Amino acid sequence: MAQTLYGASISEQAPTQTRSLSSIMNLRLALGLSVLLGTIIFFVAVSWDIQWHSYIGRDRTLIPPHVMILCGVAISGLAALAVVLIETIGVRHAPSLARYSSAFVGGFSGPLGAYIAGFGALNTAIAFVLDSYWHALYGIDVAIWAPFHVMMLVGMVITGLGAAYMLVSVARIAEQIGKRGKMRAGYIGACAAFSAIITILPILIIDSLNNPQGYIALPGMKLNDFPALAGLACTWVLVAAVSAIPWRWVASMVSGITILIVLIMATFVPWAMDFLMAEEHLSYRAVASTRLDPHLPIIAVEWPLTATFLAAVLIDLVIVVARRKGWSQRRLTLTLACVALPVCVPLMPIIPGLVLGIGQVTGGVGLLLSMALGLLGTLLGSWFGHHVGEAMRTGR
Repeated sequence: MAQTLYGASISEQAPTQTRSLSSIMNLRLALGLSVLLGTIIFFVAVSWDIQWHSYIGRDRTLIPPHVMILCGVAISGLAALAVVLIETIGVRHAPSLARYSSAFVGGFSGPLGAYIAGFGALNTAIAFVLDSYWHALYGIDVAIWAPFHVMMLVGMVITGLGAAYMLVSVARIAEQIGKRGKMRAGYIGACAAFSAIITILPILIIDSLNNPQGYIALPGMKLNDFPALAGLACTWVLVAAVSAIPWRWVASMVSGITILIVLIMATFVPWAMDFLMAEEHLSYRAVASTRLDPHLPIIAVEWPLTATFLAAVLIDLVIVVARRKGWSQRRLTLTLACVALPVCVPLMPIIPGLVLGIGQVTGGVGLLLSMALGLLGTLLGSWFGHHVGEAMRTGR
C-alpha cells in the first residue's frame, strides 16, 4: 500500500514536488527550532528579570534582562514571519504545494504554527511596550499578576505552542517522504517546545500561592486558585504532547527536557547577576520578604510544579495501557484527569510542605474544595489537550 501525505499518494508525487516538500520540511525545521530557541531565551531572561527586580531593583527600562527578553521575542517573531514569507513565495511558484500550507487573508501561505507563534510574539512585544508605560504611570511593582506581565507570559506560551505545531508538521512530512532522521528531530523539537511552555507556566501561576488575589473568599473558608490553574495548564500541555506525538513515554520526555531547561536557567542566572553587578558597580539590596540567598535562582528553588514529573510518568503509563486495551476516548480523558492530580499539589524544592501552609489559610474544607477545583482543572486540561494534540497531528 502506498503511503499518503495529506491525501496524496507518495508514489504519485513527481520528484520535483518531493524535493519541494523536502525544502518546506527543512525550512520549517530550522525556523521552528529558532522559534523554540527564542522561547527558551525568553524563559531564562524572565527568570533573570525576576531575580534582578527582587535583589537589585528596576532603575530603567532597558536593563540587561529586559534586553534579553526582547531578543528572545525578536528571534521567535522574525523566525515565524520568515517561514510565512518564504512559503508564500514557494506556493506562488508551485501552486500544488498550497495543500500543505494554511492560507491567511487570501495572500499568505504557511504552517498554522507560524501564524500562532507570530501572534504570540507580537502579543508579547506589544505587552512589553504597554508594561513600560504602565510603570511610568503607576510606579514600580514586582507582582507577576500585573496586567501586562500576564499578557507577556501568555504571549510566549502561545509562541511555544506555535513552535510545537511547526515541529510536529515537520515530523509528519519527514515520515511520509522517508526522512527518518528529520522525523525524529521534529518530534524531539516538539517535545522541547512543550517543555518550554511548562517552564513559563509556573511564572504565570506562582502568584496564586503568595498573592491575596490567589484566594477566593467564601463564608467561613477560603479557596486557593493554584490547584485549578496548575491542573488545567499542566494537564493540557502533557496530554497535548502525548496526543500529538506517536511515541511512548512522551510526557516523561517532556518533563526530562523541562528539568534540563530549568538547570540551564539555574546555572546562567547567578553568573549573569554577579557579572553584570560587577560591570555596573551595583550591590545586592536587603530584601526582608525572602529568606533566600540572593545567589540562588528564585524560579528554580521556588518551582511550584515539582509534582508534574510524577504526573508525567503516570500519564505515560495510562497511555500505554489505553493503547494496548483500546480504551474509549471518554474513559482515557477521565483517567488522565485523575492521574494528573499530583500537578495540583504545590511542591517546591525548598518548601515541600507548602500545601500544609495553604491548608492553614483555607481550612481543611477549603483545602479539599480547592483540590476538587484542581480535579475540574485536570479534566478540562485533559479534554482540551486531546483536541489540541489531534489538531497538531492532523493539521497543516
